[in-house]
Amino acid sequence: MVHSLYTAAQHPNPMNFKYPNLARWLLILEIIVGLLISFLAIWIFCLAPNTAIQYNPYWSGLVLLLAGILGLVLVRYQRIKRHKVRENCFKFLRADTYLLALLAVLLCVVALFCATLHYARLCASDTHCASTNILLEQGSCTCTFNVNEAELATPAANSSSVAQLANGLLDEEVPPETTFSDQSYKVEYRDLSCKEVRGVWITILILSITFNSIGFLLAFAYTMLIFCCRLNGNRPIYASVHTSNF
Repeated sequence: MVHSLYTAAQHPNPMNFKYPNLARWLLILEIIVGLLISFLAIWIFCLAPNTAIQYNPYWSGLVLLLAGILGLVLVRYQRIKRHKVRENCFKFLRADTYLLALLAVLLCVVALFCATLHYARLCASDTHCASTNILLEQGSCTCTFNVNEAELATPAANSSSVAQLANGLLDEEVPPETTFSDQSYKVEYRDLSCKEVRGVWITILILSITFNSIGFLLAFAYTMLIFCCRLNGNRPIYASVHTSNF
């Protein structure tokens, strides 16, 4: 039996990952989740174009999408150190990958926090929603948060306070003249009726929470592979070959 060592012909692994297949699958899943979040953002834009930016998670979806695409390009990049142009291009792509990976983790956390907080406020027992114009069933909806049950029995005296709300779907303001306590505040959903706020908008928030949670886990796992699970680039990878002795 003759044993010899040779440099194994493998798929390119310029990032020296210990688990290159795992990294590749994480990147593919990042692209899929980024597409799902982007489609959700398009749905929000079509349903309620005046939605505030913090509640339309297109920014987290786009960053996940870019991080996954650039990561896949880099994983299969043919690195030739003697070729200065290709080597400089590799270093540029690697720096962008580090930045996008960290940014994807951060933005997914922010989008998850905003959607979770908004969902909790809408589903709270002290939230009261009423149509801005009672004559229009499909008109905009105004929700008052942190309202006591005793205050709900007293109708609001200042009907002009709704018109003083800031522009945007979810711009918040406490009207100066109101029968509610100082801790309560109002939010106007300019493009949604109260039925849609309690129905389809809640569904959108749940989907945003789910997608951004998955995106955070994928981006965090890939970031851990980048910084904690890499081989020493100076050590060549060898594999043993067993040959028969005739």
